[in-house]
Amino acid sequence: MEPVTIALALAQYAPSLIKWLTGNEHAENVAQAVVDVASKVTGAATAEGSLELIRADPKLAAEFADKVAEREQELAKAYLADVDSARKMQIAALQQDDIFSKRFVYYFAIAWSAFAMFYFCWATFGVVANQRMADTILGVLIGTCLASFFQFFYGSSSRSQQKDDTIKHLITK
Repeated sequence: MEPVTIALALAQYAPSLIKWLTGNEHAENVAQAVVDVASKVTGAATAEGSLELIRADPKLAAEFADKVAEREQELAKAYLADVDSARKMQIAALQQDDIFSKRFVYYFAIAWSAFAMFYFCWATFGVVANQRMADTILGVLIGTCLASFFQFFYGSSSRSQQKDDTIKHLITK
C-alpha cells in the first residue's frame, strides 16, 4: 500500500491527521460526506462495507463517482451563490445616496495604493534598518494587496474566466 492510503486509513484513529494531510480543517467533514454518499449508493451499514462493495462492483464505483460529482456541483452552486451575494451587496452600495458608502471600495483601493507607492519609494531609495523585513513587507504588498485590487477591478486570470463560464452554465440550467 502507498503511504497516502495508509495515512488515510490511520486517520480513523486520529482524525486530526486529515487536517495535516489536506491542510484543511474541514476535511473531516468532507470525508464524512463522502462516506455518507458511499453508504447511500451501496446501502451498506458501515463505511468499510461501502468501500468493499464499491471496490468489487464497477457499476457501483461509477454510480458513486456520479453522486460525488453531483455533490460537488451542489457545493459549487453554494459557493457561487455566496459570491453572488457579495456582488449584490456592491450593487446595493452603488445605489445609495451616501457618497462615502457608495465610493468606499474606491477610497480603500486608493489609500492602499498610495501607501504601497510610498512604501515602495521608501524601501527602494530610503535608509532601511532591516532590509529583510522591508523586502518581506514589499512582497506582501505586491503579491497580495495590490494584486487583489487589480483582480477586483480588472478581473483575474483564465481561472476567473472559467468561473464566469461556470456561472453562466449554472444560470442557464
